[in-house]
Amino acid sequence: MESIANVFRFFKQVLISFRANQGIVLAGAIAYYSLLSIIPMFSLLIIALSHLIDEQQLLTMVQNNLSPIFGTQAEAITHQMEIFLQNRKTVSWIVLGVLLFFSSFAFSVVESAMATIF
Repeated sequence: MESIANVFRFFKQVLISFRANQGIVLAGAIAYYSLLSIIPMFSLLIIALSHLIDEQQLLTMVQNNLSPIFGTQAEAITHQMEIFLQNRKTVSWIVLGVLLFFSSFAFSVVESAMATIF
């Protein structure tokens, strides 16, 4: 019976410390900046793959993979990617800058969370 009381005391201390160290805010910030980094990363990946794979074949593969997730909107997204690939030389530098900007925020929040935890 005492071991159950110890477990509950432990969980209570964990929750109090988590709240005191703003664990929810840190977790939300990590998720937010990670999501803002994923889109530029995938954009750069599409640009890199367009140098290795035929552009139409790549766009067809992307549309086929987006269809189960986005349904009829996959065609519109693929069309925007086609326009994006037509301007890849200009856009790739902008996307790289955006990726580095948001990734630096994501890593600084992760560093802050790790400093708080340990």
